Amino acid sequence: MYEDDEFLAELSLFLESPIFQSPPEVFLAPAIHQIVRGRSGVARHHIGNFDFLHRFLRAYDERYRSAHNGRKRVLAREILDRLRDAGYQFIEYSKVHQGYIEINNDRRLVNSIMHSMRDAIKSRIWI
Repeated sequence: MYEDDEFLAELSLFLESPIFQSPPEVFLAPAIHQIVRGRSGVARHHIGNFDFLHRFLRAYDERYRSAHNGRKRVLAREILDRLRDAGYQFIEYSKVHQGYIEINNDRRLVNSIMHSMRDAIKSRIWI
């Protein structure tokens, strides 16, 4: 696979940092208008509020820009796994079900995180 041990080791340290331990209530990628339910309830927002992700990417801006999609996908997958481990669910409103349903499509979620990272770099919105 596209493993970069040093990069993933630093990512793991980052994900264990206070920034990640106190994540914002909402993780919403603009690509799919999803809602994430945390342990403390449900919050709603639009326009990808990936605060901790923006801070991480600020440090890895040039490295991420020059990375190939394989490494970007590994990073997004790791973030998705860590969010799930922290007790977050990715949900969205379904007109068919007349309510919120969990998004179980990992490929879609990984792509959504990648879109958010790309948008954060393009817009230079660092919180």
